[in-house]
Amino acid sequence: MAQCITGEEQGMIGVFGEVMIELQPYGEGMFKRGVAGDTFNTAVMLSRLGTNVRYFSALGDDGFSESIRVACRHHGLAQCSMISIPGESPGMYAIENDNHGERTFTYWRSNSAAKQCFTSVKLFTSLMEKAENCTAFYWSGITLSLMSEEVLHCWLAFLARQRAKGKLVFFDTNYRANLWRRRDDVVNAYQQAIAKADYFLPSDEDLKTIFKFSNTAMLEQFCAALPCITLMSAKRKACYWVKGEFNTLPLDFSDTMVDATGAGDAFSGGFISGISQNMSIEQAIKRAHACASKVVQFKGAILPESQWDKLSIPSAANDA
Repeated sequence: MAQCITGEEQGMIGVFGEVMIELQPYGEGMFKRGVAGDTFNTAVMLSRLGTNVRYFSALGDDGFSESIRVACRHHGLAQCSMISIPGESPGMYAIENDNHGERTFTYWRSNSAAKQCFTSVKLFTSLMEKAENCTAFYWSGITLSLMSEEVLHCWLAFLARQRAKGKLVFFDTNYRANLWRRRDDVVNAYQQAIAKADYFLPSDEDLKTIFKFSNTAMLEQFCAALPCITLMSAKRKACYWVKGEFNTLPLDFSDTMVDATGAGDAFSGGFISGISQNMSIEQAIKRAHACASKVVQFKGAILPESQWDKLSIPSAANDA
């Protein structure tokens, strides 16, 4: 296990999103209950890697909400960043895997506590006020899809103010078509989000779907024109653009994959962890890949408890 610096020695990463009850396949026709969600999975990875992280969301006051609070405490995520909405509940989703480990999702989240928070300027403002002391921020396209137009406007203005203070913003595409009502909303919202990012973490599939790129050349031209550092994991390599310059880093992939759920989230957590510890981009990518490679070997979006001490990640010293 790589050495990790303590919270006092590094800044605080603020992660915004929705944490839900997860139902994962567990035997024939059965599901096992867990706690997960794309940004939550990333926050857990950050916390487990020793990063000072706060998770910003909303919960209700029911039993499901309490089980999420228990999971937060278990993974070292402070409770002070959450707001509680009386009488409400968290969202829920179920995972189904095909024979190759790829997954599909079914959601029940249209009136979750987080959804209400991300559509109410009053509630969301109270959440942002809790994040003023953060030195970096991470959010995703799923978080983006939950936001009302008014909340998105407030959030982007908040990020602009934070970036003006020298703070970093990480944005991950994590596009889910069924969370969006109109295609025009998708393109416009993503364009606004990308414009406020210092590090953009898309997948090639997401970019091709969102912006209707018909070939790889169009996608690469788009990435090269972005002012933010853009990182994309591809087959057997990572591609990244810094000030328009294209770079690649070969990566070793295992042919064995049990479940792809949470792989991208773990990758983001590993990468942000590396950048927060002043690693180079290539060093941070290697750490990110090590995290994702471990997660796909197990069912569910978050590593089983027995596996965390077996997570071997590169440190800056290892790569020097």
